[in-house]
Amino acid sequence: MSYYETSPVPPTSTDSSPPFLRPDVVGFSSRTGRPNSGTSVGKHEREGKENPQPLLPPRPPLQRLYPLLQPENALISFGNMMCYSQCLRAIHQTQLNPVISFLHTPGERRFSLSLDLAEIFKPILVDRVIFKVLNKKIIGAGDFDNTLNRIVLKPAGKKAFVKAFEDRLSETIQHRSLKRSVSYKHLVKLECYKLVKHVLGIEEYQPFKMWW
Repeated sequence: MSYYETSPVPPTSTDSSPPFLRPDVVGFSSRTGRPNSGTSVGKHEREGKENPQPLLPPRPPLQRLYPLLQPENALISFGNMMCYSQCLRAIHQTQLNPVISFLHTPGERRFSLSLDLAEIFKPILVDRVIFKVLNKKIIGAGDFDNTLNRIVLKPAGKKAFVKAFEDRLSETIQHRSLKRSVSYKHLVKLECYKLVKHVLGIEEYQPFKMWW
């Protein structure tokens, strides 16, 4: 074939659907950009060579596509939801707007500021509660339901987790700046006050860090 000679056009389908929805399309030509049908002969087949290995890795197993198929991830998901709710409750008690955030992308239909604060308190609240309910066997295998193509907590398991989460919120620590005992529940509210001072230009915001 000479340089100026055009290559044959692959057979086209009468289906008006987009190429990526048609069953006869197996890929696209890197040279012409046209969809390749399953009946067309590729370069490697014309030269008698085996088809190369696919560039994309194989699909991950079902456990990776649906992480809620694991009990531990079900606890993390439920605990994060509890943390988001607690942070949002503290935001509503201040003058902050819950849809204006600094870490996550702001949006009108989600309270992104609660997601920002939750990133600080997830290791302090959620992770510690999960370790507690598992190590002390407060929640066991019988507290999970796997009949919905995923693993979720049963009502009894949710009740036990909420009780452990509330107990964690009521625990106190010795605050370094205030020089007094402060509960974890009030600590979330203090973080909101720090953001208010930063917005008003009173004090630069420094996120809370664990020192113990």
